[in-house]
Amino acid sequence: MKTIKGKTKFNLTKIVRFTIAVTLFLILVIISVYFMSRSRDQTENHLNSKKITTQKIETKEQIVHFEVKGERMNFLIKANKQYIGKDSKYHLEGNIEIIDFGKDKSEDIFIYGDKVVYDKELNHFVLTGQGRVTYKDLVITSNLFDYDKKSEIFKSNEGVSFSSSRLRGSAKKFYYSMKEENLTLMDNIDLELTPKSGENLPLLVEGNELEYNRKKKAGEISGNVHLSQGINHASAQALKFYLAEDEENVERISLSGNVKAYLVEREKRESSGQAQDDPTSTGAKREIEADEIDLFAIEGFSRVSHVEAKGKCSYKSIDTSGSSLEIQGEALNFLFDREGELQKFEALKNVKMKEQQENSEERRFVEGEEMTIQGDTNVLQVKGKDNIGARVTSHDSEILAREITIYLENDNLEALGDTKVVFKGKGQRESIGFFSKEKPVFITAQEMRYQGNKERFIFSNNVKVWQEKEMLLANEITLFEKKGNILCSGGVKSVFFHQLKKEKKEDRIEISADKMSFDPENHLISYEKNGSLKARDIKMQAQSIDVILKDEKGEMKMIIAKGSVKIIQKTTEGKGEKALYNMEEEVVTLSGNPVFIDKKKGMIRGDKLTFYIADGRIVVENRGRERSATVIKS
Repeated sequence: MKTIKGKTKFNLTKIVRFTIAVTLFLILVIISVYFMSRSRDQTENHLNSKKITTQKIETKEQIVHFEVKGERMNFLIKANKQYIGKDSKYHLEGNIEIIDFGKDKSEDIFIYGDKVVYDKELNHFVLTGQGRVTYKDLVITSNLFDYDKKSEIFKSNEGVSFSSSRLRGSAKKFYYSMKEENLTLMDNIDLELTPKSGENLPLLVEGNELEYNRKKKAGEISGNVHLSQGINHASAQALKFYLAEDEENVERISLSGNVKAYLVEREKRESSGQAQDDPTSTGAKREIEADEIDLFAIEGFSRVSHVEAKGKCSYKSIDTSGSSLEIQGEALNFLFDREGELQKFEALKNVKMKEQQENSEERRFVEGEEMTIQGDTNVLQVKGKDNIGARVTSHDSEILAREITIYLENDNLEALGDTKVVFKGKGQRESIGFFSKEKPVFITAQEMRYQGNKERFIFSNNVKVWQEKEMLLANEITLFEKKGNILCSGGVKSVFFHQLKKEKKEDRIEISADKMSFDPENHLISYEKNGSLKARDIKMQAQSIDVILKDEKGEMKMIIAKGSVKIIQKTTEGKGEKALYNMEEEVVTLSGNPVFIDKKKGMIRGDKLTFYIADGRIVVENRGRERSATVIKS
């Protein structure tokens, strides 16, 4: 009985690694939002400080305007030309440079462009011709920037691009509302994030629209969202993110709408005595699908606290060895501790797990309403619901119970509550005890344990094993998977069917005892303590009963009873120390100072009593000097 291997746990932990990297670019995108919200008041001060009159149209060449506030300048404006155009609007042209000075040099904001046009009321400004805004290492460029002071809206419909030391991106449309503190990027959004580690490949993000609201500290990328990093890639209809109050940390990420991810784990290589990811090599492959995946962060997204996948979830893993694992369910949840180790995994609602070993066509399935792994215990618990139990199925067996526990490291298994086991026939496995391997064997019990190192099943509490009409009952039954041995205790009862040659029909034989064992090498079934046998119209009692089987198909050949043997047939009774039941001849021989008792005719002693079951004759033999035989017709 092979179940899911111990490595399953570690595969589950790796599901989220790629998804975590996806969200890092969001923190850098927020820098541009932060810049625009900061520059609102400063831009208004600059525009109101200019004393422009419409009474006289004139052109100023090489203008320089600045405003001093405190120890540092507040604004510095440069342009080659300034004039009022035919549209009655004010124009700046040529090498325009606007500097918004911060508290120190690291916070200075720079605005560049070829042309700036604004109205007399100082409400509407348009920056055209290779416009550029820089803040720290972030640069935003476009052929058109439009600022509406009255509506407090900053936008561009001619395409924007932005870059920093680790971020590059572009979009067709750009929209920012200062009043609502809402940022929107639309149409053909492309983002590229360069990880801190130079060994990792850049992360690419595509989508139709990005919207972020600073008041709500929440944003969304929607419409054909694609994420890729080398050969790793993911897609969704939408990606939502929720920031902490400081806007520097991400608290939650939500991918929704046909979420799919294809991930390849990089193999390790040695460098300076340490194992590092090798970007040129590929290892295990992972595929994730769900309607929605949520990631929750702790300590500012330097680590993930838990991951929730919802709706038609699927996780597939293929190792380099060729072994594969697949999990399906309505929900998959992963909880991590502060060290990033898996604290709990659970799959919920109609969960299915499929495993296939390397170089093998054999598949194993685990099904249930709930599956759970607690921390580093490496123990998978599977629970059923109502009348639908947990199930483990392989090519040669099937286990069903209210709850099943699988110990992943040593392949042990426990089943609790209304346990049912089917060992499939048609020669797919070794024989289950004395039952034929060509036909299925069914077992019911309250509890079952499988010990992988000893390759044995232990069934307890009202155990029933049967194959067609033959059955075995006991309070506890142990089956050895490979050797075929059986051990039974507590209320043991067996039911066999023996083919009668003379009458050409089957004879039902019941054997009971306190204990029973089966030795497959010697084809021997041994019943101990309070043995009892029923066959046709004969009842037998003894301290022990042995059943010798034929070499083939487990058919009964002979039964031997020992110790205080009693045979009852209708109104007659025989007592002795040993009985031999020849199944082929249908004859029972009683020896060991046998005594025959007939309630009507009295008692007869002899050396041997022979019961001929077919015709009901009883022969009492004496072997003294004068041999004699008494024949009694029952």
